[in-house]
Amino acid sequence: MTITRLLFREIFSRKGLFLSACLTLVIVCLVANFTRLAFMIYDQKTEAGIRIRSQELEKQMHEMEDEYRKITLRMGFNVYIFPKQEDKIDFFANDYAQFYMPESYANRLAESNIVTVNHLLPILQQKWKWPEHERTILLIGTKGQIPLSHGGKVTPLMQPVPDGKIVLGYELHKSLGYREGDTATIAGRSFIVHKTLPEKGTKDDITLWMPLKSAQELLDKKDLINGIMALQCNCGMGDIGRVREEIVKILPDTQIIEFSGQALARAEARARATEDAKKVLEHWNENRTTHRKEQGKLSLIILSCVLIGGIAIITFLTYQNVNERRIELSILKALGTRTTQLAALLLGKVALTGILGSLGGTVIALIILQNMDPSGFQTISQSLLTQITIQSLIVTPVCACLAAAIPILRGLRQDPADVLREQ
Repeated sequence: MTITRLLFREIFSRKGLFLSACLTLVIVCLVANFTRLAFMIYDQKTEAGIRIRSQELEKQMHEMEDEYRKITLRMGFNVYIFPKQEDKIDFFANDYAQFYMPESYANRLAESNIVTVNHLLPILQQKWKWPEHERTILLIGTKGQIPLSHGGKVTPLMQPVPDGKIVLGYELHKSLGYREGDTATIAGRSFIVHKTLPEKGTKDDITLWMPLKSAQELLDKKDLINGIMALQCNCGMGDIGRVREEIVKILPDTQIIEFSGQALARAEARARATEDAKKVLEHWNENRTTHRKEQGKLSLIILSCVLIGGIAIITFLTYQNVNERRIELSILKALGTRTTQLAALLLGKVALTGILGSLGGTVIALIILQNMDPSGFQTISQSLLTQITIQSLIVTPVCACLAAAIPILRGLRQDPADVLREQ
């Protein structure tokens, strides 16, 4: 009689024990595969959720950084470039330079490869007596910002004054009664009031802005300016020495001052936005890593407990089976059946139990997961399901055979004569 026929006769003659072993392995594979797949689905969902949240967070951080950028831009210019021969004491006393430099300096700076400043604004300013009103005012001529040749398009910090128009500070338009759209006469020339400014509590309240060319004609300073206002870039923030070094290389007969309060506030705002973004993203990444570690530990504990429990039960059932059949096995050995044949018979039964148990457990686990979480189940690829099924079909019979090997070998090593003598 072949081993295969003996195997099936063995199964049918002891159906209860066979079904008990199959049920044990079904439960083991069910719990193991369910746990593994459930954690995979949960990990994928969690990862997708964190990815979406991270994207939203990054978007919020970019928006926050952009808002900080807008706030710092509203602080205005923080670098002032003026002629080198101007004494700084006189400059601070007058609030403007009394020496002049070519208007082309601003264009030369814009056409260079300068990286520490941007938003270049050439200006001509001077205290001047408005003859029609006998008022001393601060007259500023500007033609608007000059874009850097190597930079992209930027929103100007100060809009240029249109030709033939002026902008009046609060004290001027309030005391003189000008409104937007009115016509004002300046040194015999007519200008339309383009805009009236609200009260600022600074020298801007007594300032009159006009196009640079008009101011140059009025002050007889053709093609001349006495200052270039600029805004420090992030790369030069807090390092006025680097800014000076770069500008003086391009415009050697100039000097530079920094409005440190505005520059510091701008640097702190940018740094705070960047730091906040980094901290929140780091917090999310740390939570994600910790969560995965805890999930891995829990999965390992469950799988270990199930595997140990399954091995213990198979070992016990095999030991019980071999012990009850001591006489039968001894008779077969006495009749000439080889030990290897008997071992193959018993291990083959265990292997078949492992195959059926792994198939049953895997199928039930898939059915439960599909009904519990259809959307999550769809995220698992077919190749992964096939891989898990194949692994289960290999690992389960092997572990079952290893668990049964010791009691089987122990039972087959007994001498038939000793066993039969006891009976």
